[in-house]
Amino acid sequence: MAYRFKLGLTMAPTLGVVISVSAACGEAISSEDPASLQKGIDAAYRSGAKNVVVPAGTYRLSPPNRGDCLVFNGMTNFEIDARCVTLLRTDPARGCIEFNHCRNVTLRGATVVNETPPFTQCVIVAIDPAGVWYDVQIEQGYPDIFADSINGVASPVGYIFDPRTRQWKTGTTDCFFGRVEHRDGRVYRLFFKTPLDPAKNPAVAGDWMAFRGKGATDIYLGNCTRMTLSGVTIQNGSGFCVHEQGGEGDNHYTYTVTYGPMPAGATNAPLIACNADAFHSGGTRHGPTVENCRFEGMCDDGIPIHGSFALVVGSSSNRVTLCQGDFFRPGDPIRFIDRHGSYMGEAIVKEATAIAGFIAKQPVTNPRFKNSPRFAELALDRSLNLGFEFLAWDPSACGSGFVIRNNVIRNHRARGMLLKADDGLIEGNVIDGSTIAGVVIAPEIWWNEAGFSRNLIFRNNTIRHTGYSTTGSSDHQAGALTITGGGGKPDQISAVYLDQKRAPALIPGHQNIVIESNTFENCDGVNLLIASAQDVTVRSNRFIRP
Repeated sequence: MAYRFKLGLTMAPTLGVVISVSAACGEAISSEDPASLQKGIDAAYRSGAKNVVVPAGTYRLSPPNRGDCLVFNGMTNFEIDARCVTLLRTDPARGCIEFNHCRNVTLRGATVVNETPPFTQCVIVAIDPAGVWYDVQIEQGYPDIFADSINGVASPVGYIFDPRTRQWKTGTTDCFFGRVEHRDGRVYRLFFKTPLDPAKNPAVAGDWMAFRGKGATDIYLGNCTRMTLSGVTIQNGSGFCVHEQGGEGDNHYTYTVTYGPMPAGATNAPLIACNADAFHSGGTRHGPTVENCRFEGMCDDGIPIHGSFALVVGSSSNRVTLCQGDFFRPGDPIRFIDRHGSYMGEAIVKEATAIAGFIAKQPVTNPRFKNSPRFAELALDRSLNLGFEFLAWDPSACGSGFVIRNNVIRNHRARGMLLKADDGLIEGNVIDGSTIAGVVIAPEIWWNEAGFSRNLIFRNNTIRHTGYSTTGSSDHQAGALTITGGGGKPDQISAVYLDQKRAPALIPGHQNIVIESNTFENCDGVNLLIASAQDVTVRSNRFIRP
């Protein structure tokens, strides 16, 4: 038998008497005092308890002067049981929960929701015949992000929705606006940064639009290890709904991203669930396990997993100097590509030393590196013939060893999965309604996300209804399942590398990939695209109504 006590004591869903440690420590948690949540959890942890049970209720969180609403630093071997708890954020520009340098901590339950949606939605009321502007009217109940000087956006990005399906309209593209002009009431004229030919974008007056707003990560895990999120639900997500960055990783996730409740005064339910990715993994030493999740309504990708590139700014024999290469460790593998993404070789790092005040012998032209003060010198186990501004990455710091299993990703903009890591298993997932591709396995040089992948198994998945909006058949990620290189955009990477004497043999970047027993159904355009790859096995897949 379990008992419920007063003063923040609560009943756990297991047999035995459960006493709230926070109350025993003199820090009762109560939804009537939302500030007690941080204090009570901290007190329970300091007392040596292994868990705290948060009393049921809605906690209307106001963030402190800076940082996220709830912040936990250096916490280990602890569980926060927040089932039947709603965490209601009052400021969408501030994150909800932040874990830093934590290990073996579980967050169980909790519904995380922004009180006011961190985005807005409108009805198109007029379209300029020359494609210069749209007139839109903000729907009742949704924030006016065009006029909000704090949480608004100076250059709105919008997406066109079909009122019949409530999804991204087939054949339309992302809308990038510059100048905003207030017309009357909640009507605004939005001027495109570059005129958009109405004949190439099948929007009509009466279509709906959703617009991203400002926002912060809902749940952030920085440099954490073996964390668990279980049974969490995120609604009206601000930015990345869950973002893990750096650390040893090996974190486990089972949670939901879905649409929030209809705002007060609204007559139309939200068209989108969050501003950006449902899940985002960057630079972990061991990749995440993401399973039994449901992600829908995102304005961006479902599950990206990646590392970062470093820029070669000097090399001689077996030594190389890198800009932003301070994540390498002795014993790590290091791989290189040229400025266009061609594979150039690999080695093992023997020594890695951060250096200050380095000045390259020639100007750095890559805009993502040209003003960086971070440099490192590496000694490798072999000599490589490397050119200036080649790119390097560390496959052991890209989320290798990830598992993506039995998830549903549906009805969202962009890619269901965007994978750039080694040694991964992707099985039993349903990707339905991704506007670009269901799954992309590719580095993105222009976005500085590494790298090429090796040793992947992609099996027993269903990819359905992809490639219908915000993309085209000429897109290099056009396939419902795309494996390709990540050639940079000419205006965003350095000039062409012309020394033909040093041109490499063409060795594909992706290696050893199995694509087995998957179903592709109702996917517009290319269903399976394989490039920049070798040792790829494709067998027993079904293509239905391609």
